[in-house]
Amino acid sequence: MHVSNKSIDVIKNKFPFVKYNKPFICDICHFVKQKRLLFLLSASKSKICFDFIHVDVWGPYSSSSIHGHKYFLTIVDDYSRYTWVFPLKQKSKVVKILENFLFLFKHNLRQQLK
Repeated sequence: MHVSNKSIDVIKNKFPFVKYNKPFICDICHFVKQKRLLFLLSASKSKICFDFIHVDVWGPYSSSSIHGHKYFLTIVDDYSRYTWVFPLKQKSKVVKILENFLFLFKHNLRQQLK
């Protein structure tokens, strides 16, 4: 399950530097119910950190965490493969976490990368 187009529109309004190819149809989503997925090697790779990030929301998990989290937001930097995982009690919190993540990137991480 991916971040919805509506959520992306909210993010883009606050962070115009975010690029998103719309409409996005993920071929993998059609195969999610299968027991085994084939992962093909990507022909493209970013040349710098945060040039391209992968964002995915998954859940609900069958049992909640000790703190009641059933959903998870995963963000992966394509270049470094550095991964952030955010536990969520509600899927509706994705937009706020992405906003905070992008704010952190825009104001802190981007300056360190220059």
